Amino acid sequence: MDMPDDYCELHAHSNFSFLDGAAHPEELIARAALLGLPSLAITDHAGLYAAVRAWKAAQETETDAAREAGLRPVRPIIGLELAIPRSDEELRLARRGRKLNDPLRGEHASRGWPGEHHAGPTPGDHLVLIARDVDGYTALSRLASRGHLAGEKQYPVFERDTVEAALDEARGHLFVLSGCRNGEVPRHLLAGQRERALAAARVWARHVPDGDFAVELSHHLEPDDDWLTAQLAELADEVGLPTVVTNEVHYADPTGHRLQDVLVCIRHGATLTEARELLLPNAEYRLKPGRELAAIGEALPDERSRRAWASGMARSAAIGAECRLELGFERYRFPGFSVPEGETAFSYLYQLAHRGLLRRYQPITKRALRQLTHELDVIDRTNLSEFFLIVWDLMEFARTNDIIGQGRGSAGDSIVAYCLGITKVDPIEHKLLFERFINEARALPDIDIDFDVNRREEVIQYLYTKYGADHAAMVCTIVTYRARSAVREVAKALGFPPEGIDALAKALDTRDATDVARDLAMDGSFAWLFDELGIDMADAAVPPGRDGRGSGLVRPTSDSSWNPRPRLTLDPVPVSQGSWVPPKRARVLDASVTTVRHESQETKRYARSGELAGEELAVPTPRDNGSPGPSSGRPRLVRVDPESGMPIEERRRPRVVPERLEPSQIFTSRPLSGEFEAGEAEIDAETLVNLGLGDDQGPPFLDNSLPVNIRQESVAAAHAPRNRWQWLLTLCAEIDGFPRHLGIHVGGMLVTRTPLIDLVPIERASMPNRVVTQYDKEDVEQLGLVKIDLLSLRTLGVVSDALDRIERDTGRRIDLDTLSHDDPEVYASIQAADTVGMFQIESRAQMQSLPKARPERFEDLVVQVAIIRPGPVQGNAVHPYLRRRAGEEPVTYAHPSLRPILEDTLGVILYQEQVMQVAIEVCGYSAVEADIFRKAMGSHRSHAKMQAERGRFVGGAMRTGLTEPDAEALFQK
Repeated sequence: MDMPDDYCELHAHSNFSFLDGAAHPEELIARAALLGLPSLAITDHAGLYAAVRAWKAAQETETDAAREAGLRPVRPIIGLELAIPRSDEELRLARRGRKLNDPLRGEHASRGWPGEHHAGPTPGDHLVLIARDVDGYTALSRLASRGHLAGEKQYPVFERDTVEAALDEARGHLFVLSGCRNGEVPRHLLAGQRERALAAARVWARHVPDGDFAVELSHHLEPDDDWLTAQLAELADEVGLPTVVTNEVHYADPTGHRLQDVLVCIRHGATLTEARELLLPNAEYRLKPGRELAAIGEALPDERSRRAWASGMARSAAIGAECRLELGFERYRFPGFSVPEGETAFSYLYQLAHRGLLRRYQPITKRALRQLTHELDVIDRTNLSEFFLIVWDLMEFARTNDIIGQGRGSAGDSIVAYCLGITKVDPIEHKLLFERFINEARALPDIDIDFDVNRREEVIQYLYTKYGADHAAMVCTIVTYRARSAVREVAKALGFPPEGIDALAKALDTRDATDVARDLAMDGSFAWLFDELGIDMADAAVPPGRDGRGSGLVRPTSDSSWNPRPRLTLDPVPVSQGSWVPPKRARVLDASVTTVRHESQETKRYARSGELAGEELAVPTPRDNGSPGPSSGRPRLVRVDPESGMPIEERRRPRVVPERLEPSQIFTSRPLSGEFEAGEAEIDAETLVNLGLGDDQGPPFLDNSLPVNIRQESVAAAHAPRNRWQWLLTLCAEIDGFPRHLGIHVGGMLVTRTPLIDLVPIERASMPNRVVTQYDKEDVEQLGLVKIDLLSLRTLGVVSDALDRIERDTGRRIDLDTLSHDDPEVYASIQAADTVGMFQIESRAQMQSLPKARPERFEDLVVQVAIIRPGPVQGNAVHPYLRRRAGEEPVTYAHPSLRPILEDTLGVILYQEQVMQVAIEVCGYSAVEADIFRKAMGSHRSHAKMQAERGRFVGGAMRTGLTEPDAEALFQK
């Protein structure tokens, strides 16, 4: 085994370590692929929130595009980091919701010299658990769920007894790491309590098989890292435990430390200056390739430490190779519906559907019978019989208890749903396509059921009672940072005055934090907001740190002196180039370097090609062989003041240096802009790109000749934003879409055969006595589970009240299903736009168009609701329909084949079913392909997907007889 090349990172926090990790799980996976890591463990605090996202992103690294780019596929590893209360008092406070499990408060405050004690609140002892297999995943899901249910919302409690019992139960299925500096073992060592550290290691080792508990070694170039590594190595030898090497990752690449600083400030409601002691000390908490970590171990001062580090690298690789887990729980997705003796789920559904067919269709038509047979066949092949029975049973409960409810959405395309009474729209009469609801390429259906807002809870409680509270939960939504929330939180962290923050947020029109710069610059300058308030903030620099040497965004590290470390020679990180586009989020930060001057010709070559644009750069200067100090022969790195652009001296660990420079030289970092000595070459460099990820053009790659010692920051301190405004815009764009907390999905419920916590972790919701999953609806679908949407609708509550009053006054109960759809008095009110209180046609846009459209029948109302929607509006379909409806424009069709599809809507495409019918009848798509085409239209990446479909659509339409211009025009609609 080539140890550096096979190294696996086993301790990484995504942004689902809320307000701690500074990278999306997709970014971490993409960065791991870029660096050539074969595996990556996502070990977020107290939850598995990012597990499915990381798993899905890792699948993208196995695509043909990724292979063609020469990138290494990444195998995701699912883990969890717990914080265990250290005393009965801490446990008592934790149960009351105090932030003892806050991973930020004190996690890194214990840094200092050996044996130094630190006062103040602590977050508990950290412990990292990693799933070896699916049974290990189940153990983590159970443990995360029990911890959250034992505490208050957002404050889980992981008691030691609970954790030890979980390890005993899952023996052989979990790996356990001793944790970061806030783990129990290193904490005792740092406090000078070696015997307690030994005892703690032995206790945890007893709960797992030999070799499955490992002592975690990390090195972030801090003053006491050598000492702590040596102590941990000695302890591991004495107890007989293996070591593992991790980097306790908090962001994908070095630029992430800026956003991580701000996240810490947001978590604690503080500014950068106030939170200085809580911030990570440098930018080393990033994903690193194995060779870079191996070099750190080779430079350790004693043989035992070097040996333990090398062994830990190998053990990390071995654990990564051993963890094998596929997420997919289709066989557990339904709770087990009880059917009459001698029946199967499908045979019982078959009977119910045919009974409904007799009731709905009198007489039964051949078309209806043929469609029912087709749908039942698809439902049987996709194993969805039980799903339909569960929903049918819910509707029967509602009807029995006089709860008004009915299905809507794509379920209306199903004759089975119509025959079961789930929906009330005849799909045959309205020419609806079942494949929009279910097809074998997309076998997870989506049935939305609206209930009376006042009685929906009765339906939910029926579901809990029938299937058991252990088998059901609401699906969560991920509440993320958008424009206004991002501006408010980031501006506060940057020290903007409170009276200005509110004005900034209210000035925004966009919801996307990435567009904050556009909105604030709309008038050519965004300083006017503060000018109006009388605040001179437009050109203010980021406030300095406590020592006046710069903000926390580009801060120096420890001032403690340290003995020099041997300089190292490393091969560069090998990364192949290609056109692979990483999954999900990708961002590009552009900046411009005006003038760069260098003495070194090799440095100049790098900068000329743009490879070092914006880097913190090592520049050779003559060695001073005098006394220890700045010229003692060890590398000195210098940060840059963001206001002045001048170097700020940092005393820190020597960095890895390139072998091409002479031993008689030391290295001092200089900014890439500003004035240098006369005679140095001028170099112009532009387009500063984030090294971690790319955008549409694919990710940028490290240059094979770039020494790994040079700090790989895409926006170096020298050319970082120079004032508070620029920092605000940059950081708002970076925090866009970051998770803030979990909410409750408007109606999605998950019901499973096995206890839910075996499949999906859960936690307390904001609503009393309610729990939510830690996965949102997309994650749930990725796992092969099916949610049921039980929604509440105020209009149905109003209808229910009206029916009750009519019955109370007349003694007669109105059956809604028997009411006529052709009451002329109703349509007279609608044509006059007297529609206040009428569901879906009471908006201003509807009232403006109703007198023009003048609906006369139910089908006209369907059209009216459809045209005032984003799709028809963006497709320029509204005014042509209204003109044709009023007789001001003739009804035309680009080809006779379009007439039967578009006749009801006067030649205008308004419905998704029409899109599918055009694709099938005119362009030669199959029903499944037409549904994929329809979904591409609604995708947030629709432009790229639709352009990929253009050739086939246009070509198919031309084969039917359309001219190329007409085919292109049809595609544009």
